[in-house]
Order: sequence, then C-alpha cells, then structure tokens
Amino acid sequence: MHRTDASAAGTALPPSPGLTFLAAVPPTEPTDVLLVGGLPRSGTSSCDRFLHAFTRCFMLDEHHGLIQESFLSAQEFLLQYRRDELAVWTDAAGRSWRDYDGAQLDWLRQRSLLALLFLCTRPGKFAGKEAAQLGVVGFKLPHLERTVARVARLLAPLSVHFVYCVREPLQVLQSNWQMPWVGGADTAAFGNGIAQQYGVSLAAYRAARDAGIRTVVWRTPERPTSDMREADAFLAELGLAAQLGPRAVDAVPVIDEWPAERRRTAVPLPEEVLIRFSQSAEVQAFRREFGLAEPDRPAA
Repeated sequence: MHRTDASAAGTALPPSPGLTFLAAVPPTEPTDVLLVGGLPRSGTSSCDRFLHAFTRCFMLDEHHGLIQESFLSAQEFLLQYRRDELAVWTDAAGRSWRDYDGAQLDWLRQRSLLALLFLCTRPGKFAGKEAAQLGVVGFKLPHLERTVARVARLLAPLSVHFVYCVREPLQVLQSNWQMPWVGGADTAAFGNGIAQQYGVSLAAYRAARDAGIRTVVWRTPERPTSDMREADAFLAELGLAAQLGPRAVDAVPVIDEWPAERRRTAVPLPEEVLIRFSQSAEVQAFRREFGLAEPDRPAA
C-alpha cells in the first residue's frame, strides 16, 4: 500500500505530517482506540491532554464529521460497498477493491478513516511521539456519545473504548453560558436547552454501554493539578497500562482552552434558572447515574 498525492499543478505536494506519521505506524498498530465524549465544557480537553501525555498514546484533534450524518453515511457506504471512498490509501498494483479479502478490506477502511483524522491534526502534536511505538490512538469530541456506536462499527475489529466525561452540571451550565458560540440572552431557554442535552447525552451513554462498548467514566478534576489517586482509579478501570506506556508528566492537567479574554460578556444566570435547571428530570437522572450530590448554593 502507498499514499498518492496530487495538486492542481500536477506536482506532488509535501506529505502531511499527519500522514507521514501514520505511514510509519506498523500495519498491526494501534490495537486499541479511545473515543472521548461528553457534553461541551465537561472536561473532554483535560482528558485528551492527560491521555496524550502517555508515551504510546496519540490523541488526534477533533473532527466534527464524527457526529455529522453526512460524514458517517459516507463512511458506512465505504463499509457496505468495500470501496476506498477517501482515495487516501491505494494499491500500487492498481488492484480493484474486489481483489481484497475481508481482513484487507477492514484494514483499508480503518486506515482511510485514521488517515483523514491524522490529516486534520495540528503538526505540534507529533512532537515527542514515535509512530513505531504507538499502542493506542484516540480522539475527543463533545457529543461523540451520540454516534460512538456507529464510529466503533466503522473501526471494527479494532478494540474500542469509550470514555465519558462527567462534571457537575451546574458548572457545565455556567461555563457554557460564557462561551462565544452562545447566541441571544434568553436565560430560561438556554437553561432548558442544556437540560435537554443532558437527557440526550445520558441516553446515548447508556446505549453505548448496553451495546457492549467498553465504557469508562472520566471525572473531571477541578484543581489545576489533581491528586493522582483520581487518575489512578480511571486508569485502573480503563485497563490499558501496557498499551499506553509510561506517562511523561505526573500531574493531572486541568485544561481550559477558553481563557477570560476569549469568553463573551454575559450577565450571570438568574437564580431561578439555576434552580429550574438543577431540579430538571434530566439533570437529576444524570446525577443519580454518576453519584453526584447537588452542590450547596449560598442562601439568598
């Protein structure tokens, strides 16, 4: 197998750092895939940075096609009709897709999807990583729980592990309220919308777990660096010590990629919105599922 490059001028383009890295990965690796999801502002970035710090783990950048119907349908077309729709990996001898056996087709499909994801990964992430030693590859994407079962099928028969990020819902609500993608000033509608997202997210998490996908919960630390016992419990449940390799840094990072200057100026959410949100059936079900106690709020 080899990769073909093309440009409008007809000359070969410099190989992408991502595809160069993937080309150096032995055909039998990686053997495990980590899919990290959860509501936006629930700690997916912290989990991503924590896992990427392990020497044999590579966490790709977000690719929003993994929660888009059009992208997933194209990938399922590839699965159904046994074709390399992305035209990233082709056979040097020009063989038709009909000439491959089942195992080769599985490899081709996985490699095509991974190639697209590596292509979209910023070059700086390759620093300090050795492709030949890669044991785990993964990616984080808010709302990935909604499509994790479909993505896992596309990557079969690779071993897929789903990491669901959990954070106190009131913190998630107020953090989302400060994000630049929030439009309008209707606080009640905003609170109701996030509560509904919790209902959809929890149902998707349960469906993935019940479908037999290995599911592990990442409880987002609140401190800049966390007691390693929290991370140790997560790693023990994940059960991938050998595949991840040693960790370069001991502290658990708490990453917030939206500092104050990138947040929008918004009035605080009214107390009645916080109460209604916290008492909604969706949020209460989420707290029960993960053993979260409603935090105390200052008396009015």
